[in-house]
Amino acid sequence: MILDINNLKQINDRYGHRSGDRLIITAAEYIKKSFGQQGKCYRIGGDEFLVICRSCSEEQTANAVAALQEQIKNETGEKGISLQIAAGYAVQRQEDTAESLFQRADNCMYENKEKMKRACR
Repeated sequence: MILDINNLKQINDRYGHRSGDRLIITAAEYIKKSFGQQGKCYRIGGDEFLVICRSCSEEQTANAVAALQEQIKNETGEKGISLQIAAGYAVQRQEDTAESLFQRADNCMYENKEKMKRACR
């Protein structure tokens, strides 16, 4: 699973990097709370996270993502900054390499990010 905080650059530019850092910490806490029992959670970039779940079905993963989105729906942090996290996942197929699995999850996350941006317009 790949997760990415939406609009972090704009938040850093408008409110400063301390506010952006607090948003990253908040996101990490929600991600760990949502997925920590099912797998391992990693921060892999400035605002990107990776969750590796073993023995999770696609339905379980989709339900966990929906639960994360429900939890953060009403999260408004300092200065009225709302937390939005785009998420994408892929369930490993026999022919997958680590790279192809990551790429499918990443593509799914970017599709989700675009849907979220369109919904806000």
